[in-house]
Amino acid sequence: MDPAELTDIFEIQQLRSTYSRCLDRPDVDALVELFTTDAECDFGPYGVWHGHQELHAGFTDGSSSPDDHFLTMHVTTNHVIENLNRLNATGSCYLLGQMLSQHPSPTGFLGRYDDDYRKVDGHWRFSKVRMTFLWSSDSGRIEGDKLPEKQQSFLDARARAGAVPRSD
Repeated sequence: MDPAELTDIFEIQQLRSTYSRCLDRPDVDALVELFTTDAECDFGPYGVWHGHQELHAGFTDGSSSPDDHFLTMHVTTNHVIENLNRLNATGSCYLLGQMLSQHPSPTGFLGRYDDDYRKVDGHWRFSKVRMTFLWSSDSGRIEGDKLPEKQQSFLDARARAGAVPRSD
């Protein structure tokens, strides 16, 4: 690999780490800026969102209240970047997601992100994100491709923190 490829890989991995930090703080405005304007996010039972406006609404609905930082902790690992060229790449990583609460038993989920990245104005951005849920403390091992419904332990933790879930 040449130095430019190594730099691109590092920048893409930093993009994913920054995503997790913004999601957990929460800093929705900074989070949305990590995406291309035409980005698509598929989070199964949490929705499929297109473009900055839908991403902002979806992340706002799925985040803790701004005065209760780190209700969640999204830890990503085993990040692999593939199909890298000067302007596009794909990648995947595992997610260890935890809800941080006073509940004595840990609640959370395990999953995999599959991403498409695009370089825009010299910066790597997400152009597509797909989350596959693999295990949930509410459901156990998840067979197939989708979590059957929003994780109740997350909704409960958000309610205890004062965040109000959107009514569908």
